[in-house]
Amino acid sequence: MTAETGEEAIENVRKFDPQVVILDMKLAKMKGTEVLKSIKQINCSIGTIMITGYLDSDLIDEIKESNPEKIIVKPFEIEQIKNSVKELVANSSNCTQVS
Repeated sequence: MTAETGEEAIENVRKFDPQVVILDMKLAKMKGTEVLKSIKQINCSIGTIMITGYLDSDLIDEIKESNPEKIIVKPFEIEQIKNSVKELVANSSNCTQVS
């Protein structure tokens, strides 16, 4: 499934409970890091991959602080995405949900 906005991505996570979510840092209306934090509040066991085309160190630090399981920098090979998704699905874990 795809989403055009951060809000739509969050709603899709609530509806479909995916194992893995791939997010771009730059989304309409919300940053990818904001969406990632919301996703982790909904279900902290969802594997997350953050994609960015920006190599600014402050932005990379912001992404790292939001704790995605993987960060992939554009341009990338599709195999990077496939392998990352396979790894996250294989290593999915339960977590303690904080309310």
